[in-house]
Amino acid sequence: MSVSIPEEILEQAGDCSFGQRCRHRSKGHPKCRVVEADGEKVLYLKQAREGSCVYLTKFGHAHICRCPVHFYLYNHKGRR
Repeated sequence: MSVSIPEEILEQAGDCSFGQRCRHRSKGHPKCRVVEADGEKVLYLKQAREGSCVYLTKFGHAHICRCPVHFYLYNHKGRR
């Protein structure tokens, strides 16, 4: 099942190498677990998924997500 996300948000995440799979609620498409949201489009992650993501930044032991779709889902849909 896909979640409705505004077109402008989807366009901002056009570089997603995972095809924006986080829009789906199935177990086969897990998202990185969020600890906290901060600022504009910044998520601090508990643990990042394996693989290469253009929106993931590692800073020391921290994982920071800047994905517009993931930020929208976390803040507007309550999906962690």
